[in-house]
Amino acid sequence: MLSSSTTPRLLAALAGLGTLALAGPAAAVPVTSTDLQITYRFVEDDGSSGTELLQNDLNFYVNQARCQCGEQIEARIFLSAPSDGMYDNDFVRTFVGTQCDAGQDSVGAMTRPCAKLIDAQPNDYNDTITTTFDTVWLSSRVPDLTDQSPESASPIDPCGGNQSGEAGIWVCAEDGSQTDCQGSEFIIQGTQNQNGTNSTQADPNASGSGGIVFDYQPPQDTLTGFDSSPGDGAVVIRWDRSNSAQINGYRVLCADLAGNPVLGGASAPPRSAATDGTLYYTAENLCPGEVKYVVETTDTGSEDDGGSETTGDEGTTGDEGTTGDRSSTGAQLDPLIGDGWGYGESAGGTTGGTDDGTGGSTTGGATSSGTDSGSSTGGSTTDGGTTTGSSGGSVADSPLSSLDWAYVCSDHISATGTEARVDGLQNGTEYQFIVVAYDRAGNPVIVSPEVMFETPEQTTDFWEQCEAQGDLCGTGGFCHCRSDDSNPAAWLGTGLLLFVMAGLRRRGNR
Repeated sequence: MLSSSTTPRLLAALAGLGTLALAGPAAAVPVTSTDLQITYRFVEDDGSSGTELLQNDLNFYVNQARCQCGEQIEARIFLSAPSDGMYDNDFVRTFVGTQCDAGQDSVGAMTRPCAKLIDAQPNDYNDTITTTFDTVWLSSRVPDLTDQSPESASPIDPCGGNQSGEAGIWVCAEDGSQTDCQGSEFIIQGTQNQNGTNSTQADPNASGSGGIVFDYQPPQDTLTGFDSSPGDGAVVIRWDRSNSAQINGYRVLCADLAGNPVLGGASAPPRSAATDGTLYYTAENLCPGEVKYVVETTDTGSEDDGGSETTGDEGTTGDEGTTGDRSSTGAQLDPLIGDGWGYGESAGGTTGGTDDGTGGSTTGGATSSGTDSGSSTGGSTTDGGTTTGSSGGSVADSPLSSLDWAYVCSDHISATGTEARVDGLQNGTEYQFIVVAYDRAGNPVIVSPEVMFETPEQTTDFWEQCEAQGDLCGTGGFCHCRSDDSNPAAWLGTGLLLFVMAGLRRRGNR
């Protein structure tokens, strides 16, 4: 028999159980954008997870070279559990790209589907799903909806040089009304991530982006006023100032006439280097021999500028040979990059004579063919007129056009710079020079319209000049003047020189 003190407590407990039984299960709720957290991280060379992308990385890391090299980014997607009940969505699918909603609804020339990274149920995201993707999928789409896997689908226009924009992870929470994702079901649209919210960056240029910016387009500005002049063991390169917002800096590249690097060359930026605005990147420098995505180019026209070089039609398939009717420099060993990296235009030795453009192949798997029926000569060209002086060589014919970092012979020059002095050269030896500009992301472009040729010259000071003119100034400097009645011109010349020097000294004292 229950005591009188126990009976009220037992009745209250039974009443509570009855209330729970009557309440029934909590209602299911849909997944919303606030339930998801997305974080981007770098992927190390060994495939392991690296540090988080900072705002500067979100804005400037993905350039054309990194796209071509197949650089990867890791995405971590976490879906918090609902506070009451469960999610009612059958599937939560994750994509990467830009305008993924339009690509799911309408497949056409301008709207193709994004690559699909994850196809899972809501509960699968509760422990954080980690996935990696090539940066090419930020800008490229898959051909159609039948295969959206980045492992098997071919990207459309991979790393195209005219592409720039903002992309990232897109998440679709299916409502079950139709098969697969529809445009209206995307709750994350590429610009939501924890990186931009939580990270800080001192760089004042690194603000404003929620997604990952991809930029494959180098500066499009035309620069003028290129000139060169010799110095003692040096050459000075000049150009007119540019007010372009696209250009972030310049570097000068140089070589001897045989196409060999000088001054010991420079090391290419490592793949792990952060984009700091002072470097430029090419796929051949960033991942030599490992270019994953070759930029598709089409050149169907012919060019004849009225000068000594005529470039023939170039196709887009087959192997690419050396340019016809001229010699091409063979491959050389580059201790900074590795054996067999060619500075020249053919893979071995030195070739000469006429080449119809059907032999050879290019590094990185480029597939183009064609003919070049013209010939090229250095020193001057004709293009509606005549260019004389220290420039006139074809940039395309120069090994400097490869933009190999072994040819870099200047430090970073700011966007407002107009001059570079290259020291350490040998007097009496002729060198060739070009100027390269690059944007904040490191996409380069050759801005000097022609190769500049210059020969450093030994210079002489005042007393060396006097000695060269027959010891005109005597042997004791300004404190000694030699009398020579038979040579009044010498006295007059010496007097004029002393008068000029004294005047300059008085002006300096002021």
